Amino acid sequence: MPRVSVVIPSYNRLHLLPEALGSVRIQDSDDLEILVVDDGSTDGTADADLGPDVRVIGQENGGPSAARNLGVREARADLVAFLDSDDRWKPGKLEAQLPLLEADPAAVVAYAREEAIDETGAVVHIRPESTPTGDVLADLVEDNFLPTSTVVVRREAFLAAGGFDEQMTHSEDWDLWLRLAEAGRFVAAAEVLSTYRFHEDQLIRDGLALSRGKLRVYEKAYERLRDRPRPARRIRVHLADRRIRLGRRLLKRGEREEGVRLLARAKGLTPFSGLRAIWALVTTRGPKSDHSRSIHTERG
Repeated sequence: MPRVSVVIPSYNRLHLLPEALGSVRIQDSDDLEILVVDDGSTDGTADADLGPDVRVIGQENGGPSAARNLGVREARADLVAFLDSDDRWKPGKLEAQLPLLEADPAAVVAYAREEAIDETGAVVHIRPESTPTGDVLADLVEDNFLPTSTVVVRREAFLAAGGFDEQMTHSEDWDLWLRLAEAGRFVAAAEVLSTYRFHEDQLIRDGLALSRGKLRVYEKAYERLRDRPRPARRIRVHLADRRIRLGRRLLKRGEREEGVRLLARAKGLTPFSGLRAIWALVTTRGPKSDHSRSIHTERG
């Protein structure tokens, strides 16, 4: 049995895979299983010779969540490490994290810091600034601070949590981290252990879809945690804020019906969310502004 299974989802990234695979091969541990999940690529990934140490698993195009879930189901190791096909690991990445999981049987996830680079190779930023450990649920409610390509997860915990939500195209990683944080402890290496590459064809560049994804994260979290007073209180604050922000954005785009509906659903979540929603409705102008409808007529 391998010590770690490395899952690399890929869609038309054959030109980047050698770099990603090379960053796995330079790890000190040679007890690795490398799984490339070809998400219905049309660039020849399925037939490419990626090396005798790589197992290529194919699926019809279903997105990165479906690809990662398939990779975890096929994995043989108890620990699964994620690496996106356009990212790279730093030398010593696994060696810095695996002892943390071995020393803490209650820990379900290990993560680390990551640098982001632009097309020229210049470092744009490093995140997260801090690396909370232990019970991180409260911290995760505030922000997603886990870079996916740094994560090592216990396979059993991943499967018990339900894996990535395949209906989500944005922030699906954050959604899963929250569910895992409800189940167990997180450990972290403070070093920068992966490199994230900005480029034109990334899903994250779709700002409106990203806003919808973040809203969905809070909606799902509230469904699960509404009976737990401390996290539920903070989730309501963020849920109201996300509904109002997305509602305003939709109004500006002229998508009034959905915008008004979201603003209406912000009412009652916090003491002032109703007033904020009404103010957003009254002051936001779209391409063809029409303020004849009132937020009070919408069902929340």
